[in-house]
Amino acid sequence: MAKCSICRHTDAGRIDLHLARRTPLRVIAAKFDVTASALCRHRSNHMSAQVKAALALGGPKTTLDLERLRQDESESLLQSLVAHRGRIWVLVDQAEDDGDLRAAAVLHKRILEIWELEAKFLNELTGGDITIHQNFLVLPQYVEIRTVILQSLRPFPDASKAVAGALRDIEAEPEAIAPPSKPSGVEDAVSA
Repeated sequence: MAKCSICRHTDAGRIDLHLARRTPLRVIAAKFDVTASALCRHRSNHMSAQVKAALALGGPKTTLDLERLRQDESESLLQSLVAHRGRIWVLVDQAEDDGDLRAAAVLHKRILEIWELEAKFLNELTGGDITIHQNFLVLPQYVEIRTVILQSLRPFPDASKAVAGALRDIEAEPEAIAPPSKPSGVEDAVSA
């Protein structure tokens, strides 16, 4: 008796791995150019429960092409998310047809969660501004300048106290520092 088309396939091991990990049959069929019915027969007739369990848990240690496995698993995960989202849309339609708006709302929330997961997976959620806070207070140059200024002002206690207070205010809220405004009537040297 001849082996099934899946057993003879050049990627039989990878197909078995996808079957054991319950990747949707249509996804596997499209990926390896086989039929879903052949996959179903192969899983039923040629994969024991022990083999399925071993593959699902990772199987025996072998030398793997990790980059190819990562790519395969990534594609499989994304395809599974898309398939799962499709099944939920069917349930949404059914809930709305039945007039069960509460169930439809819950299912819509699940769809949004899947879209968010897909977007994260595809690095689509990188929009918006990125704010980087650099704290100048910990820079050695700032500490050195501060020390020099305060030591230079020791002979002038009132000035020393005023500058120390101003520095404390700045250090408490560095975001409050604004560039000095121009006195009225002063033009930029560049525009002149």
